Amino acid sequence: DFPPVAPWPNPIKNVYKYDTDGNLTVFASGFLSPNGIGINSQNEIYICDHYGNLIKKYSDDGTLLQTFDGGLFATPAGIKPIPNSLDMLVVEYAATSGETAYVANYNDRKIFSLINNNLIEIAQVPSNSNPNSDFLGFLTSANGQLYATHIGLGQLFTVDPDNGSVAVYAGSVPGSDDGAIATATFSSPNGITYDALHDKMY
Repeated sequence: DFPPVAPWPNPIKNVYKYDTDGNLTVFASGFLSPNGIGINSQNEIYICDHYGNLIKKYSDDGTLLQTFDGGLFATPAGIKPIPNSLDMLVVEYAATSGETAYVANYNDRKIFSLINNNLIEIAQVPSNSNPNSDFLGFLTSANGQLYATHIGLGQLFTVDPDNGSVAVYAGSVPGSDDGAIATATFSSPNGITYDALHDKMY
């Protein structure tokens, strides 16, 4: 079932740390729904609070260094360091208020629109018939289209949110060939995001 709108029934959620001996300790607490974690080149740890609509930055000993909120994010779901920079790249799970949000299921590869807290199925990414890798990775949007990765097929798909049509955008067979979008191949593609400022897909 789709998770309820915040606040969650139990608002105290933790982020845990395993040491090299396998011991488990609480690294940080007090989140509504901690999700993506990213670490920059200075070992500063960023944690997305998904339904808290904020991101917190910690030192590697668990000291809170900074909180980024104030309406900057709409349900942040993933964060990664940008190479050769201290900047971080953040993915928002849902659209901002007043727009349609889209949700993708990992296991059955179905994609839904979320309108007024109602889920409506609009499409399903094709299957590779292998239960160990038949998964949809992440979903992003650009220029009125949705883009989704299929981990096992090694392909990226476009989805038209208006009519639900699905088409291969990139990838043929799993591989690791660089090149033009028509010939490049991918090995277990998962995360995907769009940079609107530079019109580039990562």
